[in-house]
Amino acid sequence: MTIGIAILCGDGFVLAADRVGEVVMEHSVWQRWSHVRKIARVRDFNIGTLAFGMGGVGTDSVRRLVHLFGLSERARLHDSGYTVKAVATGLSEFLRERMAGEVPGSVSAGLGMIVAGYSEGSTHPELYRFRLPGESEPREVHFGSSRRGIVFEGEVNTLHRLLHGCDPVLAQALCRVNFGEEQLNQLRDALRDGGVDETTAEEHVRLLAGGGETAEVFASWLGLFSAELRLQAMPIQDAVDVALWLIEAAIGRSRFGMGRASPGDEADVAVVTEEGFSWIQRERVHGYLRRMPSDDGMEMD
Repeated sequence: MTIGIAILCGDGFVLAADRVGEVVMEHSVWQRWSHVRKIARVRDFNIGTLAFGMGGVGTDSVRRLVHLFGLSERARLHDSGYTVKAVATGLSEFLRERMAGEVPGSVSAGLGMIVAGYSEGSTHPELYRFRLPGESEPREVHFGSSRRGIVFEGEVNTLHRLLHGCDPVLAQALCRVNFGEEQLNQLRDALRDGGVDETTAEEHVRLLAGGGETAEVFASWLGLFSAELRLQAMPIQDAVDVALWLIEAAIGRSRFGMGRASPGDEADVAVVTEEGFSWIQRERVHGYLRRMPSDDGMEMD
């Protein structure tokens, strides 16, 4: 189970991730680690990164890869004036070169990155996303008229069900169904009876009847019962709470409903605002934690 979340709210970005990471060799999972640090800062820039997909490349963890990029010539070129786009592009090229040197089949799962923050001297938030080895360059994520939104990567079925009320697999299957006129009328009535407003129901039926683009129909199915998260003026603390709520829901389903080991009851969380990059919570390297019983049978802290 691996999940990463980026939220752009009224105050800036929240980056949150669980701590499970997988190393893939010969097209299968070779090792699963429970203490992977997926969130990192690029140098002293006002930019954070969130990794998803593989837990590392070769012998290097994703955290170390971002650190090595920060030491590279590509990152040093931006010391006198960096932009989020240039950093995302440089990181993508750096990781692509590292992956190209690995054994074929060892990177089949792909490695993705979310790069979010502020260009030097700017108050405009920017978020880029890429997945290697498939995508040629990072793509900027836009959130439409609201200018605020949420991006999640990894095993996201739980979050789709929670936020959209629909599993994406079901939405994809429904995109392949050819509805007749009578079925469309029944669907329209059923949506209205289920609480979907008339305008949304009509637009959805129109897309189905008109043979809209698959991506457009897919988004419409997911949007029918989506939960509205009002992120436009949300303070950073509330956005942190939202991120932790979503992470904990995904971890809980993995642990209790899917029979997989849980990474623990906490996630790594960082925020990026105009003022800078800050850690909210992160796991620190530690030894074994033991509790010794006291004489009266109570446990000592």
